This record gives sequence, structure tokens and C-alpha cells, in this order.
Amino acid sequence: MDIGQLTLLFREFSGKEPDVISPLPPSGSHRKYFRLTSGVFSAIGVYNDDLNENKAFLTFTRHFLSKKLHVPELYGVSADEHYYLLQDLGDTMLKTLIDNQSDAFEFPPTMIPWYKKALRELARFQVEGHRGLDYSACSPRDRFDRQSVLWDLNHFKYFFLKISGIPFDEQKLEHDFHAFASLLEEADPGFFLYRDFQSRNIMIHENECYFIDYQGGRRGALQYDPASLLFEARTNIPFETREQLLEYYLDEVTALTNTDRRQFMALFYPFALVRVLQAMGTYGLRGWVEKKPLFLQSVPFAINNLKWLLGDNRIPTSFPALRQVLTDITRTEKLLVNIPVRKDKLTVRIISFSYRNPIPDDLSGNGGGFVFDCRGIHNPGRYDEYKMLTGRDEAVQNFFREKSDMDQFLADVFSMTDRTISTYVERNYHHLQVCFGCTGGRHRSVFAAERLAERLKQNPNVIVELEHREMDMKA
Repeated sequence: MDIGQLTLLFREFSGKEPDVISPLPPSGSHRKYFRLTSGVFSAIGVYNDDLNENKAFLTFTRHFLSKKLHVPELYGVSADEHYYLLQDLGDTMLKTLIDNQSDAFEFPPTMIPWYKKALRELARFQVEGHRGLDYSACSPRDRFDRQSVLWDLNHFKYFFLKISGIPFDEQKLEHDFHAFASLLEEADPGFFLYRDFQSRNIMIHENECYFIDYQGGRRGALQYDPASLLFEARTNIPFETREQLLEYYLDEVTALTNTDRRQFMALFYPFALVRVLQAMGTYGLRGWVEKKPLFLQSVPFAINNLKWLLGDNRIPTSFPALRQVLTDITRTEKLLVNIPVRKDKLTVRIISFSYRNPIPDDLSGNGGGFVFDCRGIHNPGRYDEYKMLTGRDEAVQNFFREKSDMDQFLADVFSMTDRTISTYVERNYHHLQVCFGCTGGRHRSVFAAERLAERLKQNPNVIVELEHREMDMKA
């Protein structure tokens, strides 16, 4: 990219040279953002090599501005349309307000007025923004249709379901996917569908909600976007609050169009499920495949959404294979290990594993930690009477106490981990990972992990997460 192109756009619009050009933190996309400043004036410069995406964003922005909808003003576009300059809406996202006011991952009630503002503006986008919009500019598809639903469901299957190890019958699940897509086709597609309507794409500017990152928008049903916002995993909105906000949204959108509330609600929760599954596929792709651990912190909250959606017949029962895998997900404890750590305590994740498989990744984002090799300790797995047992069984535990130097090994482990944990607590660090490896991951490593967990549970400043990887994989 050529930063001079953004400088030129800034000069042409403001008549001034930028004093400072600062890159903004990367987002989930490949676009690059910069803040250009001269005195008190600033603007946001964007570079994107995807011309189809740029065409969609620029076309939508011009149209939404003509409708007086809340989007950033467009200050200038380069001749090749790889660069453009936007109004600077500041740094405060709706998600920023939530994070600043939330405690222990609970949704703050003070956010309800802001959510109402966002939902009121969303209704305008969906109805007024739809009128006269050139959908030929959409990328990659001009409507959220059957094919789009199937893409989302398969995104979930390949990047979450298969990677997490949940068993399923692929043919039966594929049949349910197509049937589910047919169900959603019954919704009225005559509205603008934002596609990625979440708290990170809602900016707080001049006491109003402004929208960004709508380049994936297309023609579609009303239900998808409010479901995207209200079922966003990490915001963790209480279900009763969601219902109240949904009623507010319906009041707003029915004032703009003759939508039948009963017909809307008949498909709202199925649309919410598709959005939750699409998001879970993204968490798997970003977290497990691309090794970006923060995405995995949303998984437990998404699972909580699944549990609620599966209750009280919110999702039709005519999709048995789909319901079965979703039920299995909600019952799989190993998917809950990425719950975000409490800010007032140190979370120590302890894992036993086999060296026949890779050493466990630290998915917390903290990095470092300990990996202890237990293979130098006398192995009870060599003896027939212990082969079918694990480090949790009393006979194996007695073996380690009487016929090995496990006690001395653990004394050294405790000495090192105690010192580090004390320092981490003092410095207000939030995560430490400790791994124990042996040949099979069932005897020595399991026993050592259990003893450390038992010891650390006595520490009031520590939250212990314990995982026996090989045993859990076999379960």
C-alpha cells in the first residue's frame, strides 16, 4: 500500500497536510485503518485491496448518507478505489461502553438505552435504507438466501463441529441443513440485511449510534440483524432483557412497515440459531485454526445461547440430527474451558497430555507457562495390573508414592510454580498454563496434574481449570 494516497486524499479534502498518521489496531478483516490528524481535525483513512468489497461499501455509504442514516461521511476516494477517507467517529464502540461498565461478564442495565438507540436506527436501515439501494454492488451475494444459509451452516460444521470432535452423521446433518434453509426461505426478503450487526460495529458519536462495516450487507429478512445483536456471545445479555429489547425493536420496525409480529416471531429464533452457529464457526476458525485465543473466550457464552434456543420449542423439533449435535455441544465440558478469566483472580489452567500428540497450545493469549516432562518417573503403565487404570485411581496413586520418586518431582514443581504464581498475583496477571506430559497421558501426567490442582485450590487468589486431554478425547 501507499500511505501517500491517504495523505493526498486528506490534503484534497482539508487543504492541510496531516501532522500525524497513526495506524489503528487491526480488525478481523484485511483492511488497514489509519487516523490522519492536522490540528483539531482528523479523519480515518482506509486501504483495502478487495475492489468488490470497496464498491459495496462506497455504494452503500453514499446511499445511506442520502437517506440521512447514521454512517460516517465519505470525504474522498482514490482513482483506483483502493483508498478512501472517512469521518472520524472516535474510538468509542458500543462494545467499549459495555466493557467499561460490566462486572464479571454481566451485562450492565445502563446499556439498555443505548441498545434501544441502536435497534431504532437498525429499523431505519432495514426499511428506509432498502428503498432505492443498488444491490448489484453487493459482495459476494446480493441477498441472504438459501445458499447463504448453507454457507453459514457449513462454516459451523467445518470450523467448529469437526474441530471440536463432536460426533455426527454427516448425511443426516446435511439433510437437516437443507431443510432448515428451506424453513428460513419463508421469511420476507424485502429489506436491507446488515449481515454483521454487532456491538463492535456500532460507534457512539455525539450521543447517537453510528454504524460501520456494513460492506457485507445485502437484501434479506428482518430477523437476522436484531438476532445478531441480541445473541452476540460476549455481551451476555440476560434472556429477559433480550425479550424486552426485541419487543422494543418490533415496535420500531412495525411503525415503518406492515410487518406481522406473529409471522416475524415464527422465524426469529431459527434466524438467531443460524447467526449463533455462523459465529461459532468463526470462533473455531480464528481461535483453533488461526491461533487467536480471544475468539475462543466467546464459545461458552455461545453455548449458553444454544441451551436457551433449544428450550421451550423455540427451534422446531423436525431437525433431529441438527438438534442432536447442538445438544451434544451443550453437554461437552471441554468446550467451556475458555471462559474469560475473572479480573480479580489468577486463572491457572492445568493440562495433562501425551507426548504422542503436540504440546497443548496456550489459548489464553498470555503465552509462556510451564511444561513438565514426567517421562523420567517410573511408569505404572508398563505393568498389566495398572494398564487400564489412570492417575486418578488409588492403586496407581499408591504406586507413585511407594515405587517412584514422584514426590520429589512434585516438590520441585511446587517450588517453581508457587514462586511464579505469587509474582503473577502480585502483578495482577490473569492467566498461567501448566502442562504435564508423559507417554500415554493417562498415568504420570494425570497424577501430577491432579496433585497441583489440589494444592492450588487452597489458594484464595487462584481459579483452577483442570483438563486431562487424552482422557477427555477418549471419553
